[in-house]
Amino acid sequence: MLADGETDITRCFHIPGKGHWRRWNTTGVYRNFAVANAPAVVPEQYKATAAEDGWQIFCIQANIPLAIAVYTSDDLGIIVLFPDAKETPMELLAALKEKNPEPEVLHRKFMGPDGDVLEYEPEAPKGTWVMQSHNSDMLDRDYDAWPQISGDLTVSSFSR
Repeated sequence: MLADGETDITRCFHIPGKGHWRRWNTTGVYRNFAVANAPAVVPEQYKATAAEDGWQIFCIQANIPLAIAVYTSDDLGIIVLFPDAKETPMELLAALKEKNPEPEVLHRKFMGPDGDVLEYEPEAPKGTWVMQSHNSDMLDRDYDAWPQISGDLTVSSFSR
């Protein structure tokens, strides 16, 4: 998700799936958000500027004030991008902890500091989109039936 030229997965934020890679369902991606049923991996070149209770905040300073929040436990990984972060790392950490106080709830639902709510099923079977709803609006989880991309695409870039 970062346009930093990295091509080695060990140097990228990512969440592998649990178990054998052929059985992974790592489709839990939705608008600056990613979730899967395994711990998130943070590349060694990044150091957290704030951390507590499974959460880590990373500040990527460049043309835009990008903050990356990572939550990780033995069976859950979450990565959230905040491309226009205005909060300090400690303020962002406090907001995330306030909105998501219970780790067991975080295994199925994330609430952003702005109040957006995402629901997901990290153990969804292969062929089913991990993401379930956004602000109570149900999402079409049968991604094999989605229309193919056509036309001109807008490019989002988090250049560093």
